[in-house]
Amino acid sequence: MDTARLRQSIADHCGLDPRNVHAYVIGEHGDSEIVNWTNVDIAGIPIKEFCGNCEDVLFEKLFEETRSAAYRVIEKEGSTYYGIGLAVSKVLSTIPNDQHSVLTVSSVHREFEGMQDVPFSVPSILGRSGVERILHVGLSEEEIRELSKSTGVITDAIESLKG
Repeated sequence: MDTARLRQSIADHCGLDPRNVHAYVIGEHGDSEIVNWTNVDIAGIPIKEFCGNCEDVLFEKLFEETRSAAYRVIEKEGSTYYGIGLAVSKVLSTIPNDQHSVLTVSSVHREFEGMQDVPFSVPSILGRSGVERILHVGLSEEEIRELSKSTGVITDAIESLKG
């Protein structure tokens, strides 16, 4: 959901159709999620090149608005179930139709950039058999550190449930 929200925010800022924006929100779905800014592009053009006069502060503002959107929806409507329903509907239509779509979904990773045996979201190809391939998008060293923190939040939550 946050990947779609971020793409929409970037598209709105640039006056574009969000289908031309390629950006991924990865990690935990919540406060520790991160954007893979290293690979954000518009029609194949890196976002910093496309938005030559945009400052990093703007990108962080767009992401912060994305990350806090669920809180605003909950405050207004009491829940985010419509957005969740839409996301689930997309996943459920992708699998039986064997669409091989790239979606940002959670799965348990045996190993991803040094993180092991923990579920978190990354771009993945979905088809008839579910997650068919996890895409190892290029991450900067800072993005890897932030993703590690995000997976730590998930690991801590899992451990607290084992209690």
